[in-house]
Amino acid sequence: MNARTYLSQYMVLNHRIEGKIAILNELQAAAEKTNFVMSDVVVSHSRNNHAMEEVIIRIQELKDQIAKDMLRLLDLQDELMKQIEKVPDWKMRRLLEMRYIFQKTWEEIADSLNYSESNVFKLHKRALQEIKVPDISQRLQ
Repeated sequence: MNARTYLSQYMVLNHRIEGKIAILNELQAAAEKTNFVMSDVVVSHSRNNHAMEEVIIRIQELKDQIAKDMLRLLDLQDELMKQIEKVPDWKMRRLLEMRYIFQKTWEEIADSLNYSESNVFKLHKRALQEIKVPDISQRLQ
């Protein structure tokens, strides 16, 4: 795994969590609408209650997945910040934090560092060379 891929793990996981949260919000909204509509209709509730129970179980499972992913995201953030802190140059550290942790655009990073975007790209390339990607086998222990 190269440094860019290693650092990008945080962004990828964060986007995955955001996607799951969007799905969760849609499911919850649909369940609330269905529950509201069902409460106004007098019918045999056994079949509808079973379906609603299944929706509620799936919503809870998705919440559990999101919570698990959030814990992994926090662990990953700590790990990446420790690696970034080892970079000797403060501007390189700041660039890596802004890009990979705070997910800033290149333009925002350039403005913050008072650099042109082309200089930010050059600094980024040098900063990636300073990142030591941990050995996967060490991370699993």
